[in-house]
Amino acid sequence: MVQFALPKDSKIVEALNAAKIDMTVCDECHVCKSPTSSQSKNFLKLNKSTYQVGLTGTLLINNPLDCYIPLKWLGYEKATYSTFKSEFIQYGGLF
Repeated sequence: MVQFALPKDSKIVEALNAAKIDMTVCDECHVCKSPTSSQSKNFLKLNKSTYQVGLTGTLLINNPLDCYIPLKWLGYEKATYSTFKSEFIQYGGLF
């Protein structure tokens, strides 16, 4: 079993994707929230393993958009960020 912190360098991500890894487990996957951060971009590139498991102890989120990156990494979300945002965020007043 190999444990490592979430890589921030794209060279590390490329090396991990080149290796034959059967399972990728990400603890505290809710930390990757912003789709524009380099951490989230490299996190989404870690998708070459057969099985992917995202763990989190945070049951409630502040914003539905916080779920986008973990769901995208797990393969459950196929839409773009803007489509996801327009689907789950309602702007405006009472109506």
